[in-house]
Amino acid sequence: MNSEARGKEVGEIAAGTDLPSEVTEAKEDPRVSGENGNEERTQSAPKPKDQGSLATDRVKRRTRKDFGLPKEERLRLASELERVVKEGRRFREGVLTAIVLKTDEPVRKVAFSVGRKVSRKATCRNKVRRWLREAYRTLKPHWRSGFWTLLVAHPGADASNFWEIRQCLQRLAIRAGLATDNSSGNREKP
Repeated sequence: MNSEARGKEVGEIAAGTDLPSEVTEAKEDPRVSGENGNEERTQSAPKPKDQGSLATDRVKRRTRKDFGLPKEERLRLASELERVVKEGRRFREGVLTAIVLKTDEPVRKVAFSVGRKVSRKATCRNKVRRWLREAYRTLKPHWRSGFWTLLVAHPGADASNFWEIRQCLQRLAIRAGLATDNSSGNREKP
């Protein structure tokens, strides 16, 4: 390149050299536009109601919270637990004990206790506690309100299974007067 061409425009250099005669500007890729490519991307249009999945339109999806134990149904305060232990009546059935206290409140409250005597392993104790909570959840529609209950598991609960725990809890509910009827959730294991 000569010195005259250094100061000239790119279009003028092309006439005297081997460069193409037309200067081609970089073509924009139609897929990527704008500085970061997001300005003109089309968003998927929301589906009209009639095109959605029929199952989700008819049935409310249940989440983990739907199956949990609401805070207002838990015995959480130490003073409440002390009151249940001091003033409540005890009922023993198999590997479970229920300490029940009748209250003036219209809501039922429950707490679960699985001590180290049940198992030294925390995983076994947690499994028994989950079984107790699930058994209570399945029997809860048949229980009366106005009772505070502390459910205590005893050694041997880890050797049983969910259905035995549920059956013990069902018999406890009937004996303690917690069940609304004697057919309290009669479900057979699958």
